[in-house]
Amino acid sequence: MITKTLKKLDTYIRNVPKAFKALPPAELHRKLGAGRWSKKEILGHLIDSATNNWQRFVDIQHAEQPFQLRPYAQKELVVHNAYQLQSTEAVAGLWEQLNRQILLVCQQLSKEQLQLKIANSLWKPYHEGKHDLAWLINDYVAHMEHHLVQLFGSLAALQPMIERPLSIESATAQLEQQQGQLFITLLRHGTMFVELYIPDKVDLQTPHKQDELYVIISGTGQFFNNGERHPFGPGDVLFVPAGIEHRFEDFSDDFKTWVVFYGPQGGEQAQLNLHLNRPINGRNYSLSSDPQLLDNEAIFAFLQQSYWAKDRPREVVDAALRHAYCLGLYCEGKQVGLARVITDGATFAYLADVYVLKAHQGQGLGKWLVETALEHSPGRGVKSWLLHTQDAQGLYEQFGFEISRHPEWVMNRKLC
Repeated sequence: MITKTLKKLDTYIRNVPKAFKALPPAELHRKLGAGRWSKKEILGHLIDSATNNWQRFVDIQHAEQPFQLRPYAQKELVVHNAYQLQSTEAVAGLWEQLNRQILLVCQQLSKEQLQLKIANSLWKPYHEGKHDLAWLINDYVAHMEHHLVQLFGSLAALQPMIERPLSIESATAQLEQQQGQLFITLLRHGTMFVELYIPDKVDLQTPHKQDELYVIISGTGQFFNNGERHPFGPGDVLFVPAGIEHRFEDFSDDFKTWVVFYGPQGGEQAQLNLHLNRPINGRNYSLSSDPQLLDNEAIFAFLQQSYWAKDRPREVVDAALRHAYCLGLYCEGKQVGLARVITDGATFAYLADVYVLKAHQGQGLGKWLVETALEHSPGRGVKSWLLHTQDAQGLYEQFGFEISRHPEWVMNRKLC
């Protein structure tokens, strides 16, 4: 009656948390449309669903029959529980623990208990005898699956490789069901996930944040990879490091390819990047030198309001970030600060564009940002550091900066 449903629930419990934590932070926090939830809030909604249905599954066993099913305030609970502000690990962990308990409760139910009747006004038309506890459990998992597709693009992505071999035929059929989609995620395991990709006439993809492999299934054409072009055909394996511009060009109508993403954000080289974490007042803050995590849009928006860079064009901001060592300050995956270091690594270092958003000031984050830039950037061994500031002298004096004793030695060259 519910055996298949509980087996699916067990599979989701084992695979959803790691798949969810593998999603890019920006993707987790981005709203999916006006008035819609983010992916983190969608999993939060499933937490609320688990909380309420767990209570239902228990209460029906000792309540008068038929059991009176009452609705809960779905939208309001997502707001009140503030899932958007919680860490990814906390949200995924809570969802997992609740569903482990639900699975345990459901596994103990007898055949007679599964037939306990439900009376409600949530589903219309209501027919006496149609709704029982078994039906409610099946409906709970079906509702979960609806939202899991929103999170991962496909339920197949949550099936472990050992249990479900991939085939071109089944993958193509699943993609065809997703009208208008050019790719579908078919499995995830840790940081790795596999897609089927079938572009339509023109490949519009942009650089990715993970290293990736393409395994060509069918078709021929040209592959542009980091400024070079090479012909490709069925069976070819193409590698693209994270952050590299690439695309398929002049490909035939039968072109299909597997795409395998793997490794850390920013690619294997990201292992060399600095990553620090610090909980402050119930929030998780982090510092990272990974350039793939920088939110250029957010940085540009702040600099437009600053006194020192308000006239700096967007393309100049992007170039400055590319050519400097940047430390991003993040709160729950959202960029809230920055420090940029320009240096030759031997004789000179310049500290620039240091900021912390106003809502996050007063917690020592600026001091943490500057201290880390001085101690961990490529300029850490340099004796001569320079910076410009109108109002933060007190902060920098804590690290040995002082007003220039010979301002007449400093010269500027500005091109109109």
